[in-house]
Amino acid sequence: MLVFPVAVAASLAQWGCCAADSEVADAGRHRSSDAPAEAGVVSDGHAIDPVGPGAATDDVSEAVSLLDDELTRWRPLVFGADGEISVEDGVLHMDMGGPLTGVVYSGDVPELLGESLENYEITLEAQRIQGNDFFVGLTFPVGTEGHVTLIMGGWGGGLVGLSSLDHADASMNPTTKLMQFEPDRWYSVRVAVTTDTIQVWLDGDEVIHVNRADHELYSLRGEVMDTAPLGMCCFQTHAAYRDMRVKRLSSQ
Repeated sequence: MLVFPVAVAASLAQWGCCAADSEVADAGRHRSSDAPAEAGVVSDGHAIDPVGPGAATDDVSEAVSLLDDELTRWRPLVFGADGEISVEDGVLHMDMGGPLTGVVYSGDVPELLGESLENYEITLEAQRIQGNDFFVGLTFPVGTEGHVTLIMGGWGGGLVGLSSLDHADASMNPTTKLMQFEPDRWYSVRVAVTTDTIQVWLDGDEVIHVNRADHELYSLRGEVMDTAPLGMCCFQTHAAYRDMRVKRLSSQ
């Protein structure tokens, strides 16, 4: 069982992404003494399996870039005490908010991803510049069934998972992992939604593999709902993103 810092869990409770385990504080203390792990390595030191046979790789369209210096494809969200949002040389900066800062795609999402909202891939590079919580909060559709948010670096800095599967948030479902992320380092993120699966890779290593048929509900809760159908947010963190692209994949 993975457990997470109480203070962070309590602050996230307002939008439905908290862990309520009583052992939370101990995990935070033990993690803080660990040396930084390499990307793609779980906190117990075991390597994550690389992309295996059947991974979504065949593209049927050219990749579409989603970032430019004018932020023409995105609309800043208003959560409350939002951080400043800016773009320079193709890098999107979202400053630390209180607690959230985010953007939502302003164009036609079915036109971008396909009417079925599946068989597509999103790639980007992301880094946490300041703060100790999630720097990737990528919301995306799962077919016509709903939406989920990929969380990277949450719950005190190390949680990776999808929120939410069958009402179970990123800290409490089969996608939950505890990893370590270094500040000011670019991480390569790849998300693929196919007819059958949701897959996520970090620096080329597969960290999440979900069989869609195994779950009945893909849903968002709280303020993060504003990032649907396609959006990005960070929690009490200054984050940066670059080279964000979308590509349609073969349905086979």
